[in-house]
Amino acid sequence: MFLTWDDGGAVDAGVPEPVQERIASALGSLSRVVYLACPIGQQPDTAWSQTSAGHWNCSLRATDQMLRRGSSRLVGLVCTREARVIAGMFDQIGFDWTSRGQLGLLFHPADDCGGVDPFQVLNTLSDDPPLRFPDGCIGVLRPGTDGGFAELAGPQALCAAVAARFVD
Repeated sequence: MFLTWDDGGAVDAGVPEPVQERIASALGSLSRVVYLACPIGQQPDTAWSQTSAGHWNCSLRATDQMLRRGSSRLVGLVCTREARVIAGMFDQIGFDWTSRGQLGLLFHPADDCGGVDPFQVLNTLSDDPPLRFPDGCIGVLRPGTDGGFAELAGPQALCAAVAARFVD
């Protein structure tokens, strides 16, 4: 399913803030989202650490595929249901939405971030399009061409619920 919006005809302008907020709110109300982010610290820390209620981070070494595409050697992951944190997925330095450099993996909202395997997530994120998904992944949100729309994949009920919240 495609989520589309009017960007005023601007090429590579990114996702307008009100659209970021609507998508983030819809996703956070229905799932836990994991996405690429700037790493915290200078060393890998493969264990999830809670930074606020419902917001977790970890840092890993980038895969060879990611390095070949220009990624930094250390990659951060964020796991959250907080809409304000999910909205950060659209503006991550080094993982540009308009260049298809980002991917949001959706997990059941009741799942704890500690149950999400960061290495499986990183292996999923190193291929475009993804060839495999981490255990427990129930959906994917990724940028469309030039970031001018979003591609949402998952069970029909999840996609319909996200779409309904997106247009409200």
